[in-house]
Amino acid sequence: MKKQNSALSWILLLVIVIVIAAIIYSVVISFEPENNLPIKISYSLDPSTVKENEIATLTFSITNNNETFHDIEFVFHTNSRLKIYSGTEEIFDNTPYKFTIGDYERTQNREFTVAGSLKENIASSKYQIQLQVNMDQQILPDLSKTIYLTVTRE
Repeated sequence: MKKQNSALSWILLLVIVIVIAAIIYSVVISFEPENNLPIKISYSLDPSTVKENEIATLTFSITNNNETFHDIEFVFHTNSRLKIYSGTEEIFDNTPYKFTIGDYERTQNREFTVAGSLKENIASSKYQIQLQVNMDQQILPDLSKTIYLTVTRE
């Protein structure tokens, strides 16, 4: 009888330990560290597929999380067959596009147009636009984005 109670106690203890371990594991897995970046950037590309030499609109929405003045640079890395414009000014590969977001601004939008061309005898191509974000002269790798534009022949 004593052995049976002892075995039940051990089984109960084991069940309790397993339940506690499962709870701790689920809390650790579901925990996402809070984003403490001073800015947040989201984007949209409309449309994501264009015919050759037609344009798509690439819009970035920048949120100033700490409402502090920031110098921001976007550096685009892409294929030479894609052209990115801010208004009528072409943004060249690896050339920073600079702007500021003030301490009084909660959000700011930046809009670019993108056009692509194809090599001869290529029906379509999916081009990658890599965005590097620099803020106050520091690279913010967490805000880097890769955006895809598909260009098709007419």
